[in-house]
Amino acid sequence: MKNIKNKNNKNLVILLCIGLIIKLLTSFFTYHPDTQALQMTATIINQNNLWLRMYDYIPQLPHNNPIFTHYGPKVMNYPPAAYWFQAIWYKITSFVISPQINQQFINGQAPLTNRGFNFLLLVFKLKYLFFDMAITYLIYLITKKKTLYALVWWLNPFSLYATYMIGQFGIIPLFFSLLAYYLIASKHKYLQAAFWLGVGGAFKIFPLLFLPFLATKLTTFKKQVLILAIGLLTYILPTLPFIHSYGYRTFAMIASQTDKIFYAKIMLTGAEYISIFAIIYVALLTLSYLNKIPLWLGFWSIMAVFFSLVHFHPQWIIFIIPWSILYLSKLKSKDKIKTVNLFIGLCLLFIIIIFSFDASLNINLFNPLASKQIISNNLVPLAFINQTYPFHDFMSLIRSLWAGLWFGLLYQTYRLYSNQNDKV
Repeated sequence: MKNIKNKNNKNLVILLCIGLIIKLLTSFFTYHPDTQALQMTATIINQNNLWLRMYDYIPQLPHNNPIFTHYGPKVMNYPPAAYWFQAIWYKITSFVISPQINQQFINGQAPLTNRGFNFLLLVFKLKYLFFDMAITYLIYLITKKKTLYALVWWLNPFSLYATYMIGQFGIIPLFFSLLAYYLIASKHKYLQAAFWLGVGGAFKIFPLLFLPFLATKLTTFKKQVLILAIGLLTYILPTLPFIHSYGYRTFAMIASQTDKIFYAKIMLTGAEYISIFAIIYVALLTLSYLNKIPLWLGFWSIMAVFFSLVHFHPQWIIFIIPWSILYLSKLKSKDKIKTVNLFIGLCLLFIIIIFSFDASLNINLFNPLASKQIISNNLVPLAFINQTYPFHDFMSLIRSLWAGLWFGLLYQTYRLYSNQNDKV
């Protein structure tokens, strides 16, 4: 028995190391322009002491300024915590990055053949590794120390794509969302959970979708209002220094992609409609309030509905991965195999969706590895379908299949869990 345990521990360490090596190599050899924009904002915040003035700096630059010309006035469109975090990391790590390479990078002039450019990419993405490790550990704890589910997260290709290839910081609010759930599931600390959801919302707004589900699990109206207030105030407080900022109010106060959740609609008149997403969201909240579904299922469900009904950016996919892992951990053995098969189908459809976007989100991520731009960023790899079948009709079919699988999983889950008393 001891030998088996030692062998399992050795295999675990090997898999963890393999995952780490893959993440580091991927960070070094892949590039998306989003990293350039985030590095630029981190640089100018530090160089010009813009910690409380950052949103108005670029819009007020002369229009022939290289930064204004390259990025435009709308480049800073995330909440302030996202830029503060990037700027703090830059401040900590700038001593290991060549100032010349950094300036070339943010001006869009860094040569792909320069290994200093690759090293900058590695340093830029390295900060996400800490949140990745923390999510792995949280899943390990939430699933009652089952290493399989923690490894599924650690080795999953979706976070590799979104975090270490594209370089997006969505893993940070995702960590705070999962931390909030852990605090409730393991310690029943609702106030702390609401706070951390607010912190996550200060980076990207999606964790605030979970906040009302927390409130539904409390028994009194006073406690429910308190939970909502804590989460919303935590989200709002970092924005207060920028309330009078034209740049913040114009480009960042309302995220540019937020209204996508209302695109799927049923028209009532020529002008009025009902939002399908809003209908299902309220229905899920109602079920949660009636204690018909546990909290984790509410979190997973709203993400499943989001990805079913929204024309999402492919890097957002990591928002649902931890909840899907928890979904699998809750299933009985007889239901897992068929459910895994459905997830494999979703993965195949997701690959098609990735290649329906411009080349910067797929093929050209590997430009540094090829030491040149592989194809034009404006090209869509699947555009050749237009030669035999309308491209948008084809993608509409793919997204319909995608949505159908998610709703099928939703139906199965509610059938299995609607009569259970598990509140978390």
